[in-house]
Order: sequence, then C-alpha cells, then structure tokens
Amino acid sequence: MASAGQFVIFVSFEVKKDFLEEFHRIMAIDAAETRKEEGCLRFDLLKVQGSDTKFCLYEAYKDEASAKQHANTEHYKMWNEFKTAKCGVVEGSYSKVVCDALDFQS
Repeated sequence: MASAGQFVIFVSFEVKKDFLEEFHRIMAIDAAETRKEEGCLRFDLLKVQGSDTKFCLYEAYKDEASAKQHANTEHYKMWNEFKTAKCGVVEGSYSKVVCDALDFQS
C-alpha cells in the first residue's frame, strides 16, 4: 500500500515525425537523469503499440514537492523546450494527468 504523499504523473503525446530523432536523444538524457533524482521512484518512457510517434510518460515521485523540483532541472527544461518552443509535439496531442497513489508497488 502507498504511504501518504506518493505522487504520479501520466502524460501522453504525439511527436512530429521530423522531430523523432531529437526526441529520442532528449528523452534518453531526461530519463537517465530523472531516475537519479532523490525523489524519483519511477520514470518510464512508453511507446504506444502500432505507432512510431505516440508516447506516454509514467512518472512516480515520493511526493508532490519532488515532482515540482523535477520541473526545475536542466534535463526537464530540455524536454519542455522541445515540446513548447521547438513545437516537437503534435498540437492538441499533449495530455497530462496528475494522480495521488492509492496502492503503489515499491
């Protein structure tokens, strides 16, 4: 069972085909560095079956403060710039769900 405070973020999105190589490069860095963060319990990059361009992120943190701290890291800022300033994500495809973990396997 989850202890109080565990915090999960689930994100789904589609990457523009011309940006796939850059996306994979950025996410390799973001995933590796996020997993080193003290408050990160899990960080998974998932690809939707049957699609080369649709992905999901499953991120679990020990608490909401850890997730907020993650958003201030350089590796997160690379991903954020990719999806916003560089427009690497298909417009309208980005969806983010924030969850409190009720029954979390650690």
